[in-house]
Amino acid sequence: FMQLTSIDIKNLSFELDNVSSGKIQKVYQTENYNLIFDFYSKNFPFRFFYLKLPSTIIFKNDKVAMPKTPLSLAKRLRSHLNNARILKVEQINNDRIIKFFLEGKNQNYSLILELFSNGNIILLNKNDKIIVIHKQESFKDRILKPGKIYEPPKNKNFILSFENLKSFFEDNNDKYLVSLIASIGLGGKYSEKILKYLFKDDFKKITFKDIDENDFKKIYSLIEEYYNEKKYFIENNEVFIYNKNIDNDKKTFDNIVEALSTFSLEEKIEVEVKVEKKKEDKKIEIQKKRAEELEKKALEYELKGQKIFENYIILKEVLEYCKKYKKQNKSLKNIFENWPENFPKLKKVENNKIILEL
Repeated sequence: FMQLTSIDIKNLSFELDNVSSGKIQKVYQTENYNLIFDFYSKNFPFRFFYLKLPSTIIFKNDKVAMPKTPLSLAKRLRSHLNNARILKVEQINNDRIIKFFLEGKNQNYSLILELFSNGNIILLNKNDKIIVIHKQESFKDRILKPGKIYEPPKNKNFILSFENLKSFFEDNNDKYLVSLIASIGLGGKYSEKILKYLFKDDFKKITFKDIDENDFKKIYSLIEEYYNEKKYFIENNEVFIYNKNIDNDKKTFDNIVEALSTFSLEEKIEVEVKVEKKKEDKKIEIQKKRAEELEKKALEYELKGQKIFENYIILKEVLEYCKKYKKQNKSLKNIFENWPENFPKLKKVENNKIILEL
Protein backbone atom coordinates (compact mmCIF):
# COMPACT_ATOMS: atom_id res chain seq x y z
CA PHE A 1 0.00 0.00 0.00
CA MET A 2 0.95 3.61 -0.45
CA GLN A 3 2.69 5.35 2.47
CA LEU A 4 1.65 8.97 2.94
CA THR A 5 3.46 11.03 5.59
CA SER A 6 2.08 13.96 7.59
CA ILE A 7 3.75 16.34 5.11
CA ASP A 8 2.04 14.51 2.21
CA ILE A 9 -1.32 14.78 4.02
CA LYS A 10 -0.73 18.52 4.55
CA ASN A 11 -0.17 18.97 0.80
CA LEU A 12 -3.11 16.71 -0.07
CA SER A 13 -5.47 18.58 2.28
CA PHE A 14 -4.37 21.88 0.72
CA GLU A 15 -5.23 20.60 -2.77
CA LEU A 16 -8.51 18.99 -1.64
CA ASP A 17 -9.62 22.31 -0.18
CA ASN A 18 -10.07 23.36 -3.82
CA VAL A 19 -13.15 21.11 -3.80
CA SER A 20 -14.76 23.56 -1.35
CA SER A 21 -17.99 24.98 -2.76
CA GLY A 22 -18.39 21.68 -4.59
CA LYS A 23 -20.30 18.67 -3.29
CA ILE A 24 -20.17 14.92 -2.78
CA GLN A 25 -22.73 13.65 -5.28
CA LYS A 26 -22.63 10.07 -4.07
CA VAL A 27 -20.67 7.69 -1.83
CA TYR A 28 -19.60 4.22 -2.96
CA GLN A 29 -17.67 1.27 -1.55
CA THR A 30 -16.23 -1.76 -3.34
CA GLU A 31 -14.24 -4.79 -2.27
CA ASN A 32 -11.04 -3.00 -3.31
CA TYR A 33 -11.82 0.50 -2.03
CA ASN A 34 -13.20 1.34 1.41
CA LEU A 35 -14.55 4.69 0.23
CA ILE A 36 -15.20 6.34 -3.13
CA PHE A 37 -16.45 9.91 -3.50
CA ASP A 38 -18.17 11.13 -6.64
CA PHE A 39 -17.20 14.82 -6.52
CA TYR A 40 -18.82 17.73 -8.29
CA SER A 41 -16.61 20.81 -8.31
CA LYS A 42 -15.63 23.41 -10.89
CA ASN A 43 -12.32 23.92 -9.08
CA PHE A 44 -11.11 20.31 -8.90
CA PRO A 45 -9.72 18.42 -11.91
CA PHE A 46 -10.93 14.91 -10.98
CA ARG A 47 -14.36 13.46 -10.35
CA PHE A 48 -13.60 10.35 -8.28
CA PHE A 49 -11.64 10.04 -5.02
CA TYR A 50 -10.66 6.42 -4.27
CA LEU A 51 -9.46 5.44 -0.77
CA LYS A 52 -8.05 2.08 0.22
CA LEU A 53 -7.13 2.07 3.91
CA PRO A 54 -4.78 2.83 5.47
CA SER A 55 -3.44 5.42 3.00
CA THR A 56 -3.75 4.48 -0.66
CA ILE A 57 -5.49 7.36 -2.46
CA ILE A 58 -6.09 7.65 -6.20
CA PHE A 59 -7.87 10.36 -8.20
CA LYS A 60 -9.58 9.55 -11.50
CA ASN A 61 -12.26 10.65 -13.88
CA ASP A 62 -12.98 6.95 -14.46
CA LYS A 63 -15.58 5.05 -12.50
CA VAL A 64 -15.02 1.38 -11.65
CA ALA A 65 -17.88 -1.12 -11.61
CA MET A 66 -19.90 -0.66 -8.41
CA PRO A 67 -21.80 -3.37 -6.49
CA LYS A 68 -25.51 -3.61 -7.40
CA THR A 69 -26.31 -3.54 -3.66
CA PRO A 70 -24.27 -0.92 -1.73
CA LEU A 71 -21.87 -2.37 0.82
CA SER A 72 -22.33 -1.71 4.54
CA LEU A 73 -20.27 1.47 5.03
CA ALA A 74 -21.61 3.11 1.85
CA LYS A 75 -25.17 2.35 2.95
CA ARG A 76 -24.62 4.01 6.33
CA LEU A 77 -22.93 7.09 4.85
CA ARG A 78 -25.27 7.74 1.94
CA SER A 79 -28.24 9.04 3.93
CA HIS A 80 -25.96 11.73 5.39
CA LEU A 81 -23.48 12.53 2.62
CA ASN A 82 -25.21 12.18 -0.74
CA ASN A 83 -25.27 15.71 -2.24
CA ALA A 84 -23.56 17.16 0.86
CA ARG A 85 -21.82 20.46 0.14
CA ILE A 86 -18.10 20.64 0.93
CA LEU A 87 -17.37 23.69 3.06
CA LYS A 88 -13.69 23.13 3.83
CA VAL A 89 -10.97 20.45 3.93
CA GLU A 90 -8.08 20.53 6.38
CA GLN A 91 -5.45 18.44 8.13
CA ILE A 92 -5.85 17.80 11.87
CA ASN A 93 -2.95 18.55 14.24
CA ASN A 94 -0.32 18.14 11.48
CA ASP A 95 -1.15 14.43 11.70
CA ARG A 96 -2.13 11.90 9.03
CA ILE A 97 -5.79 12.87 9.34
CA ILE A 98 -7.98 14.65 6.77
CA LYS A 99 -11.18 16.38 7.88
CA PHE A 100 -13.99 17.28 5.48
CA PHE A 101 -16.43 19.94 6.76
CA LEU A 102 -19.78 19.20 5.11
CA GLU A 103 -23.23 20.76 4.88
CA GLY A 104 -25.87 18.04 4.71
CA LYS A 105 -29.59 18.17 4.08
CA ASN A 106 -30.57 18.49 7.74
CA GLN A 107 -27.36 19.47 9.51
CA ASN A 108 -23.61 19.93 9.15
CA TYR A 109 -21.23 16.98 9.42
CA SER A 110 -17.51 16.29 9.61
CA LEU A 111 -15.97 13.32 7.84
CA ILE A 112 -12.67 12.13 9.31
CA LEU A 113 -10.19 10.03 7.33
CA GLU A 114 -7.51 8.60 9.65
CA LEU A 115 -4.70 7.47 7.36
CA PHE A 116 -2.30 5.87 9.86
CA SER A 117 -1.98 2.38 11.40
CA ASN A 118 -4.88 0.36 9.88
CA GLY A 119 -6.82 3.50 8.98
CA ASN A 120 -10.41 4.49 9.74
CA ILE A 121 -13.40 6.43 8.35
CA ILE A 122 -15.55 8.34 10.86
CA LEU A 123 -18.61 10.55 10.37
CA LEU A 124 -19.43 13.13 13.07
CA ASN A 125 -22.57 15.15 13.62
CA LYS A 126 -22.54 18.91 14.23
CA ASN A 127 -21.58 18.30 17.88
CA ASP A 128 -18.59 16.10 16.91
CA LYS A 129 -20.36 12.94 18.10
CA ILE A 130 -19.58 9.80 16.10
CA ILE A 131 -22.64 8.63 14.15
CA VAL A 132 -21.01 6.31 11.57
CA ILE A 133 -17.66 4.55 11.88
CA HIS A 134 -15.87 2.00 9.72
CA LYS A 135 -14.13 0.23 12.64
CA GLN A 136 -14.89 0.68 16.33
CA GLU A 137 -11.66 0.94 18.35
CA SER A 138 -10.52 1.62 21.92
CA PHE A 139 -7.20 3.17 22.87
CA LYS A 140 -5.66 4.34 26.13
CA ASP A 141 -6.62 7.96 25.55
CA ARG A 142 -9.63 7.72 23.22
CA ILE A 143 -12.62 5.53 22.31
CA LEU A 144 -13.97 5.39 18.76
CA LYS A 145 -17.56 4.19 18.66
CA PRO A 146 -21.01 5.68 17.91
CA GLY A 147 -22.21 8.17 20.51
CA LYS A 148 -18.72 9.18 21.66
CA ILE A 149 -17.20 12.61 21.04
CA TYR A 150 -14.40 12.25 18.50
CA GLU A 151 -10.91 12.91 19.85
CA PRO A 152 -7.90 12.81 17.50
CA PRO A 153 -4.68 11.25 18.80
CA LYS A 154 -2.62 13.53 21.02
CA ASN A 155 0.14 14.85 18.81
CA LYS A 156 2.89 17.37 19.53
CA ASN A 157 2.49 20.08 16.93
CA PHE A 158 6.08 20.63 15.78
CA ILE A 159 6.68 24.03 14.15
CA LEU A 160 9.75 23.99 11.94
CA SER A 161 12.43 26.61 12.55
CA PHE A 162 16.19 26.46 12.78
CA GLU A 163 16.08 26.99 16.57
CA ASN A 164 13.23 24.51 17.18
CA LEU A 165 14.93 21.74 15.23
CA LYS A 166 18.27 22.28 16.95
CA SER A 167 16.64 22.28 20.38
CA PHE A 168 14.71 19.08 19.49
CA PHE A 169 17.92 17.34 18.37
CA GLU A 170 19.80 18.51 21.47
CA ASP A 171 17.08 17.21 23.79
CA ASN A 172 17.32 13.81 22.07
CA ASN A 173 21.04 13.75 21.27
CA ASP A 174 21.46 10.04 21.99
CA LYS A 175 18.65 8.99 19.58
CA TYR A 176 19.16 8.20 15.91
CA LEU A 177 18.53 11.13 13.59
CA VAL A 178 16.61 8.91 11.17
CA SER A 179 13.91 8.45 13.85
CA LEU A 180 13.93 12.07 15.00
CA ILE A 181 13.47 13.47 11.50
CA ALA A 182 10.74 10.91 10.77
CA SER A 183 8.85 12.00 13.92
CA ILE A 184 8.41 15.63 12.81
CA GLY A 185 6.11 14.70 9.94
CA LEU A 186 8.54 13.45 7.32
CA GLY A 187 8.20 9.74 8.04
CA GLY A 188 10.87 7.20 7.24
CA LYS A 189 10.75 7.73 3.49
CA TYR A 190 11.95 11.37 3.58
CA SER A 191 14.13 10.96 6.66
CA GLU A 192 16.14 8.20 4.99
CA LYS A 193 16.43 10.18 1.74
CA ILE A 194 17.94 13.16 3.58
CA LEU A 195 20.46 11.21 5.65
CA LYS A 196 21.44 8.80 2.91
CA TYR A 197 22.09 11.76 0.59
CA LEU A 198 24.37 13.40 3.18
CA PHE A 199 26.04 10.40 4.87
CA LYS A 200 25.71 7.51 2.37
CA ASP A 201 25.55 4.02 3.90
CA ASP A 202 26.22 5.02 7.53
CA PHE A 203 23.07 7.14 7.90
CA LYS A 204 20.94 4.76 10.03
CA LYS A 205 23.02 4.99 13.22
CA ILE A 206 23.97 8.68 13.21
CA THR A 207 22.98 10.75 16.28
CA PHE A 208 23.12 14.49 16.88
CA LYS A 209 26.39 13.96 18.80
CA ASP A 210 27.95 12.58 15.60
CA ILE A 211 27.43 15.68 13.43
CA ASP A 212 28.87 19.21 13.40
CA GLU A 213 27.22 22.60 12.86
CA ASN A 214 27.72 22.48 9.11
CA ASP A 215 26.04 19.03 8.91
CA PHE A 216 23.11 20.34 10.93
CA LYS A 217 22.65 23.31 8.58
CA LYS A 218 22.54 20.93 5.59
CA ILE A 219 19.96 18.72 7.33
CA TYR A 220 17.81 21.73 8.19
CA SER A 221 17.98 23.05 4.62
CA LEU A 222 16.79 19.71 3.19
CA ILE A 223 13.97 19.40 5.74
CA GLU A 224 12.84 22.96 5.00
CA GLU A 225 12.75 22.11 1.30
CA TYR A 226 10.41 19.16 2.00
CA TYR A 227 8.18 21.30 4.22
CA ASN A 228 7.70 23.98 1.57
CA GLU A 229 7.75 22.16 -1.78
CA LYS A 230 4.49 21.24 -3.57
CA LYS A 231 5.89 19.35 -6.57
CA TYR A 232 5.89 15.52 -6.59
CA PHE A 233 7.42 12.62 -8.49
CA ILE A 234 6.82 8.86 -8.55
CA GLU A 235 9.37 6.23 -7.59
CA ASN A 236 8.91 2.52 -6.76
CA ASN A 237 5.12 2.87 -6.92
CA GLU A 238 5.21 5.65 -4.29
CA VAL A 239 4.71 9.42 -4.44
CA PHE A 240 7.53 11.63 -3.17
CA ILE A 241 7.93 15.36 -2.66
CA TYR A 242 10.44 16.70 -5.14
CA ASN A 243 13.60 18.00 -3.45
CA LYS A 244 15.71 20.04 -5.86
CA ASN A 245 18.92 19.07 -4.03
CA ILE A 246 18.29 15.31 -4.02
CA ASP A 247 15.97 14.64 -6.97
CA ASN A 248 17.15 16.99 -9.71
CA ASP A 249 16.70 14.40 -12.50
CA LYS A 250 13.09 13.41 -11.76
CA LYS A 251 9.98 13.98 -13.86
CA THR A 252 7.69 16.07 -11.66
CA PHE A 253 3.99 16.81 -11.21
CA ASP A 254 2.74 20.21 -10.02
CA ASN A 255 1.08 18.74 -6.93
CA ILE A 256 0.30 15.51 -5.10
CA VAL A 257 -3.20 15.16 -6.61
CA GLU A 258 -1.79 15.09 -10.14
CA ALA A 259 0.79 12.49 -9.08
CA LEU A 260 -1.84 10.29 -7.40
CA SER A 261 -4.02 10.43 -10.52
CA THR A 262 -1.40 8.46 -12.50
CA PHE A 263 -1.82 5.25 -10.50
CA SER A 264 -3.94 2.43 -11.90
CA LEU A 265 -7.16 1.35 -10.25
CA GLU A 266 -7.48 -2.21 -9.00
CA GLU A 267 -10.42 -4.11 -10.37
CA LYS A 268 -11.55 -7.61 -9.49
CA ILE A 269 -12.20 -9.78 -12.52
CA GLU A 270 -15.30 -11.84 -11.94
CA VAL A 271 -15.60 -15.03 -13.96
CA GLU A 272 -19.01 -16.65 -14.39
CA VAL A 273 -18.97 -20.41 -14.09
CA LYS A 274 -22.07 -22.31 -15.19
CA VAL A 275 -22.91 -25.23 -12.90
CA GLU A 276 -25.95 -27.41 -12.55
CA LYS A 277 -28.32 -26.25 -9.87
CA LYS A 278 -28.72 -28.71 -7.05
CA LYS A 279 -31.10 -28.66 -4.10
CA GLU A 280 -28.27 -27.56 -1.83
CA ASP A 281 -27.57 -24.58 -4.08
CA LYS A 282 -31.21 -23.51 -3.83
CA LYS A 283 -31.09 -23.71 -0.03
CA ILE A 284 -28.00 -21.51 -0.02
CA GLU A 285 -29.74 -19.00 -2.32
CA ILE A 286 -32.79 -18.86 -0.01
CA GLN A 287 -30.57 -18.39 3.04
CA LYS A 288 -28.57 -15.68 1.28
CA LYS A 289 -31.74 -13.84 0.28
CA ARG A 290 -33.04 -14.04 3.84
CA ALA A 291 -29.69 -12.73 5.16
CA GLU A 292 -29.89 -9.79 2.73
CA GLU A 293 -33.43 -8.99 3.90
CA LEU A 294 -32.32 -9.09 7.55
CA GLU A 295 -29.32 -6.88 6.76
CA LYS A 296 -31.63 -4.39 5.01
CA LYS A 297 -33.96 -4.30 8.03
CA ALA A 298 -31.00 -3.94 10.40
CA LEU A 299 -29.75 -0.99 8.35
CA GLU A 300 -33.21 0.62 8.41
CA TYR A 301 -33.33 0.24 12.21
CA GLU A 302 -29.78 1.61 12.49
CA LEU A 303 -30.65 4.67 10.38
CA LYS A 304 -33.82 5.25 12.40
CA GLY A 305 -31.78 4.93 15.60
CA GLN A 306 -29.26 7.46 14.29
CA LYS A 307 -32.05 9.90 13.39
CA ILE A 308 -33.51 9.57 16.90
CA PHE A 309 -30.05 9.98 18.42
CA GLU A 310 -29.29 13.10 16.34
CA ASN A 311 -32.67 14.68 17.18
CA TYR A 312 -32.96 13.44 20.77
CA ILE A 313 -33.46 16.86 22.43
CA ILE A 314 -36.13 18.12 20.03
CA LEU A 315 -37.95 14.73 20.11
CA LYS A 316 -38.01 14.90 23.90
CA GLU A 317 -39.64 18.35 23.65
CA VAL A 318 -42.18 17.00 21.12
CA LEU A 319 -43.07 14.11 23.43
CA GLU A 320 -43.63 16.42 26.41
CA TYR A 321 -45.74 18.76 24.26
CA CYS A 322 -47.96 15.87 23.03
CA LYS A 323 -48.45 14.54 26.57
CA LYS A 324 -49.62 17.97 27.80
CA TYR A 325 -51.83 18.46 24.74
CA LYS A 326 -53.49 15.08 25.17
CA LYS A 327 -54.03 15.70 28.88
CA GLN A 328 -55.81 18.97 28.09
CA ASN A 329 -57.76 17.83 25.01
CA LYS A 330 -58.00 14.02 25.49
CA SER A 331 -57.27 13.54 21.80
CA LEU A 332 -54.47 14.24 19.30
CA LYS A 333 -56.81 14.73 16.32
CA ASN A 334 -56.62 18.53 16.29
CA ILE A 335 -52.97 18.88 17.26
CA PHE A 336 -52.17 20.12 13.71
CA GLU A 337 -53.78 23.47 14.49
CA ASN A 338 -51.37 24.32 17.30
CA TRP A 339 -48.21 22.58 16.07
CA PRO A 340 -45.11 24.71 16.98
CA GLU A 341 -43.10 26.00 13.99
CA ASN A 342 -39.75 24.97 15.48
CA PHE A 343 -40.82 21.30 15.72
CA PRO A 344 -40.14 18.72 12.95
CA LYS A 345 -42.87 18.65 10.28
CA LEU A 346 -46.00 16.77 11.41
CA LYS A 347 -47.09 14.41 8.60
CA LYS A 348 -50.21 12.79 10.07
CA VAL A 349 -52.01 11.52 13.17
CA GLU A 350 -53.46 8.02 13.21
CA ASN A 351 -54.50 5.52 15.91
CA ASN A 352 -53.54 8.01 18.62
CA LYS A 353 -50.00 8.24 17.19
CA ILE A 354 -48.18 11.14 15.57
CA ILE A 355 -45.89 10.67 12.57
CA LEU A 356 -43.03 13.16 12.07
CA GLU A 357 -40.71 13.92 9.17
CA LEU A 358 -37.05 14.08 10.27
